Amino acid sequence: ESGSLQNVLDLKNNLEFVWSGSGQKIVYSYADFSTQEKGLYVMDLADRIETVLGLSLNASGCVWSIDNKTVYCADKSSFVSFDTSTTSSTQPKEVISSNSSVHAVNLMLNGTEDYFIFQNSKDGKLYGLKFN
Repeated sequence: ESGSLQNVLDLKNNLEFVWSGSGQKIVYSYADFSTQEKGLYVMDLADRIETVLGLSLNASGCVWSIDNKTVYCADKSSFVSFDTSTTSSTQPKEVISSNSSVHAVNLMLNGTEDYFIFQNSKDGKLYGLKFN
């Protein structure tokens, strides 16, 4: 209501981000200015502390689950998930493996969270992928 802007993140190189459905958390990726290495991070907006996830994934290939804790991301040849509520040891779990290189952006989950919909950044086509 005040109309004042709030700075959520300082300047980041090649910033990509995905908000949780609740709007309370954000997963984002950026390239370190000095090393140019891409990293994935999570922030709970209540405390504004950046937590390093130790994954070299692009946030544009990620989507939040409806539980606002689980994040699904497209890796180079698979789709992985990780739990952001246990950031002390975030290890991705493979959800489904693909026999080809995945270039997923604009990743979405259906309502029952057993089907990915995404755009392939290489050919521009929309794809769907069912998983259990």
